[in-house]
Amino acid sequence: MKRIIKVIFISLFIIAALFSAGIIIFLKTFDFNRLKPQIIAAGQNALGRSLDFSGLDLKLSFKNGVQLRLADIAVGEHPDFGKGSFLEAKEAYLGVSLKELLLKRQIRVLGVECESLRISVVRLKDGRINVQAFSASGQPAAPAEEPSAQKLSSINAQPPAVALPVILVNQIKVDNGRLEYVDYSFEPKLSLVFDKLMLKIENFSLTDSFPIMLRASFASGSQNVFAQGKGQLNMSHPSFLLKDVKAGVDLSTLSMDTLRRYIPQLEGVPLPEIKSGALSVSIDLFEAGQQGLIALKGQGALTKGSLRMKELAVPIEPIEANFTMSESVVALSKASGILGKGMAEFSGNISDYLLKQDYSFKATLTDIDLNECIDQSPYPVKIKGLVFGDIELKGQGFDPNTALSRLTGNGWLEIKEGQLTDINVLKMVLDKLSFVPNLATVLEAGLPERFKESLSKKDTIVTSFKTKISISNASIAIQSMNMDAETFSFQGNGRAGFDQSYSFDGSFTIPQDLSSRMVAAVPEMEYLLDEAKQIRFPLKVSGKGASISFMPDVKQIGIGAIKQKGRQELEKVLDKVLGKERSNEDVSQGIEQPSATTDKKDGKKQLIDSIMGTIFKE
Repeated sequence: MKRIIKVIFISLFIIAALFSAGIIIFLKTFDFNRLKPQIIAAGQNALGRSLDFSGLDLKLSFKNGVQLRLADIAVGEHPDFGKGSFLEAKEAYLGVSLKELLLKRQIRVLGVECESLRISVVRLKDGRINVQAFSASGQPAAPAEEPSAQKLSSINAQPPAVALPVILVNQIKVDNGRLEYVDYSFEPKLSLVFDKLMLKIENFSLTDSFPIMLRASFASGSQNVFAQGKGQLNMSHPSFLLKDVKAGVDLSTLSMDTLRRYIPQLEGVPLPEIKSGALSVSIDLFEAGQQGLIALKGQGALTKGSLRMKELAVPIEPIEANFTMSESVVALSKASGILGKGMAEFSGNISDYLLKQDYSFKATLTDIDLNECIDQSPYPVKIKGLVFGDIELKGQGFDPNTALSRLTGNGWLEIKEGQLTDINVLKMVLDKLSFVPNLATVLEAGLPERFKESLSKKDTIVTSFKTKISISNASIAIQSMNMDAETFSFQGNGRAGFDQSYSFDGSFTIPQDLSSRMVAAVPEMEYLLDEAKQIRFPLKVSGKGASISFMPDVKQIGIGAIKQKGRQELEKVLDKVLGKERSNEDVSQGIEQPSATTDKKDGKKQLIDSIMGTIFKE
């Protein structure tokens, strides 16, 4: 009996061995590429997209398990998102353990490797993303409407519990990958590329969290993006979660030329040279599903930032910033940059940053030294002074083609210890008064010595400069501007453009003591005197950058001169009518009281104002 059992076991073993050998020989000799059409058809049906690969290789051994290799894989794009490929890979490898499957009845993937993986993520103007299109792929059509009784029964029936198979993946590895994000909500389209991508996932599971590590290059010749954290799949409502993520970006390696290629809207926009800076981000929770971003909670910081702009003589350093982020808002709690001896501070937030991108920011400038910070060597006129100010900005969107038109704001600026170098504003303005040729030269010759210096100086000392501004319609409105210098003052308003152009209209006033000396030297200037005996006339200031021009309003000056002379002549006539030129006999007798004299002067002024108003339709 024992011999019979022994023979049976030996026979079964031989049969199993022959069967296994046959399978192995079959797997080694069978060309699985013959099944390529069937595999492609099944894949296309499941994905709802085109699928292709150049070669398939399958190996089987008890020690190494099942080993599958695919070459030159291409998954086509969904028709709604254009042509081309959604995914490409030079080679993909999958290994499955037979020992785990046979002995423990669980699927253990020894490894998944992809070489030269290329993925293109596309976002349309309506907000749809091509990745979301996979959720609708391969789903059967909705069934016909059931009768009400059957429908109620279906609703009340509890779905059977479906146990997920135990699937464990030792490692998922991607080398030399490339991820491109194309956004058609911008015009022209935005195209951001992460290349030299290396992704490593260990102990992947459908139920438990697993560690993830990523390195990539963004707008740089070397890997400058680093991230690690924990990922997890939520199968109850299909979504992907990231937790405890620590990420960093080395900003010093960013190439501005590459950024311009990625973001066409930056073409022609002067970008800074980033000397140093580290951006660190901590993400407590990130969740995304078929409907897009579900949840986000995190914070970040910029440290040791340093950038240089060609318009500035000194770098902005250090730059420090702290921010928080959620699924709807990015809030900049505090940011600061040192510019020379001064400082600029910022705060604000961006709401609905994925769609509307509504933002509001506040900036505070303190002790910014213009002479120290701005390279003014190319300009014929140079500006000195310390800038202080507060500016609040609001807008929508960051497309350079439309951002300025949607930008609004208001604020104030003040310059202390100001000076305009290599320009004497008083002399330049006076020379524009054409009713006396070379007026400044004539005045300089006729003024007392202590007043001549005001016209011979090569610079203009500005004792005070204050302005209030508002921003709208892609320009800056100068609501009020008050400038006081040693020899004049200017009050006005106007507009300025973001191209450094400006135009102001206002009143140019010379102090009384200097005005009286000028009138004594050039009697014609008497017609420019106002009621306070100061020379005053309308002036237009315009220019671009440091190129500036002054143009007195000759028409208004003429009208003002006529008014002034008319007042003088009217006053003489009224004095005669009121008997001012008669003998002082009544006065000597004390008939007229002081209060009566005051009333008479007030009445005379009102009468002159009325007559002048009627003539000039004021």
